[in-house]
Amino acid sequence: MRLATRTQSLELDRRAQSEYGIGSSTLMDGAVDSLERALRQFYPAASGEQVWVVAGPGKNGEDGRRLAGRVGARVFSCAEFLQIRFEAKLPAVVIDAILGIGQSRAPEGELLLAIHEINHLRAKGVCVLAVDTPTGLDLDTGNILGEAAVVANQTVTFGFAKPGFFLNQGPGHVGRLVVDHVGFPAPLMREVSSSHCVFARNGFRELSQSLMPRRGPESNKTHFGHTVVVGGSKGMEGAAVLASRAAFRVGSGYVTWVPGHDSASSLDALPHAMRAAFDDVERIQKASAVIVGPGLGLQDAKRAYRLLEGLTEHRVVIDAGALSFLSHAKFMARLPGRKFPEGWLLTPHAGEAAKLMGVSSREIEANRTAAAAALCAHYGGVVLLKGFHSVVAMPSRVVIVDSGSAALAKAGTGDVLSGMIGGFAAQMKSMRAAALLGCYLHGAIADHWVGTGRSKASLEATDLIEMIPTVFSRLSDRS
Repeated sequence: MRLATRTQSLELDRRAQSEYGIGSSTLMDGAVDSLERALRQFYPAASGEQVWVVAGPGKNGEDGRRLAGRVGARVFSCAEFLQIRFEAKLPAVVIDAILGIGQSRAPEGELLLAIHEINHLRAKGVCVLAVDTPTGLDLDTGNILGEAAVVANQTVTFGFAKPGFFLNQGPGHVGRLVVDHVGFPAPLMREVSSSHCVFARNGFRELSQSLMPRRGPESNKTHFGHTVVVGGSKGMEGAAVLASRAAFRVGSGYVTWVPGHDSASSLDALPHAMRAAFDDVERIQKASAVIVGPGLGLQDAKRAYRLLEGLTEHRVVIDAGALSFLSHAKFMARLPGRKFPEGWLLTPHAGEAAKLMGVSSREIEANRTAAAAALCAHYGGVVLLKGFHSVVAMPSRVVIVDSGSAALAKAGTGDVLSGMIGGFAAQMKSMRAAALLGCYLHGAIADHWVGTGRSKASLEATDLIEMIPTVFSRLSDRS
């Protein structure tokens, strides 16, 4: 699903009027139609004065006032809303029509107090419906603009959903999301919204069905790729084992483990994997995909540095220990165009990304889509910035992966993710597609774990691996 940033949303509104002659009143009518449908569909018992509209001074407030006129709701300015004494009967629904896509600063004064009052009513069981966006939420980052933002049960947004609805605090404030095009011309929408999108279940199903190789009766292991895992230095062998098992679980026909030089590795944990040494270059270069980094210590990372120079034509996942030397000037100088090849994927979390960019992790988290795009522009290749929700950046596009939760905040889950992506990459020619499939499935397993009544704190990396077959089959509608 395509998304529109705050700037793009404003451009869409402006150009619909200036280039297509669609009046502001016509667009407002479409917005009010959409709001009325949502009100009737989701809150059928609420009518007339059971619906309260808190209207701000701009277009968002005008949408709210027009809706109130249609359904007979009570409408208040922020100042009037703050004068109400709520000891009497409460409304069934409050409409947040205070600020829309024009908001860029922290709400203050009466606006801020109205936000707190709406949230207070929600805590008492009143349903909250936000017009276009919850007031106080940054549309691009999902951060709170200042002290507070409206916590909505439902948001009806116009044109496109916004990136901030899926990032940071955004999902907790948006609630159930309804997107309505409200009459914007399709050609203009395609032109304006070209840089951001969200990858969800429908995208996973379509991509897996179109790119994953079919397993017919004549198929054998040579048809499903060979994944090499370079990692597992002394004391960290488990990371490479997790990555290798995950690669097998998503369908890689072969997996070869290249452990560290002093590793106490044993294939007892991976009896179905092969083993190679760092100097077995010819064998490694025959792989379909290579994962470099899980459990990789500093000395072995330096050896991997030399190995990577011969893998510029391969699909390569660079993770964990291998990220430590990526910004080394001598290494970059040896790469074509001083950039990573398009088949290479970097998988940093915020702390690793901060080191690669020379900034603080707080700066990375403040705007994760911008940070991922900046990493991709600087280093090349494809970038997967891990977090909630993970962001995949490629040239000219940023994709938010709509799955995952704090259940993944545990050692080893990142190694499983690298193995899943590497295993997918071994079976298809697109690292971009492998990154999206692996990242979405990884998060969807965590969501399934929590959704079936288990604690977020209880998920282990090995649980992810064991649940790959069940969740993968359910998401892709194939066996």
